[in-house]
Amino acid sequence: MKPNLAVFDGTWGLHRTYHAIGHRSKSFPSLATASAFVSWVADVCLSLNATHVLVGFDGPNSFRYDVYPAYKSNRSGKEEAVDRGDDGIAEPSAVYDTMEETQKALGMLGFTSIQIERYEADDVLVSAGAAYSKHFNRVYLVCRDKDVLQAVDKNVILYTPPMQKHTRAERIARTVTLASFQKE
Repeated sequence: MKPNLAVFDGTWGLHRTYHAIGHRSKSFPSLATASAFVSWVADVCLSLNATHVLVGFDGPNSFRYDVYPAYKSNRSGKEEAVDRGDDGIAEPSAVYDTMEETQKALGMLGFTSIQIERYEADDVLVSAGAAYSKHFNRVYLVCRDKDVLQAVDKNVILYTPPMQKHTRAERIARTVTLASFQKE
């Protein structure tokens, strides 16, 4: 039987872990975030029986800002990975300050991560789903971005892990297969 691949939206996961844990660590926010992030990746992989892992991170200066300057302008600072000042140049936020340590921790444990200049993590997910679906039994795209639904097929599955939120619906993992997507 072919193995399973889990492809993570690392930027979303990094935000998730930083705002849940990392920002509370006054002395070592990068270490706290990296530790929590790697633990989360491992937990999800175990629950999905994933034997291979790819974590995609947003690259700096997404091409989408060139196409549409107001891209993500409706988001608060917590949701936005970078602060685009009046000059339009991306400045790292506190979340991005933890990325290097997180990527090092992933690599030390044998997890592959990728960050491509001018592309976002969801671009990595969709591309990986298309490229690897023939080589794996299942390719799980781990994120909350509904744009990734375009990549769902018989072997590519969107998996949204549960969140520690106030409502019951947000605490339940959601798996979207091609069959379940076609029914919706």
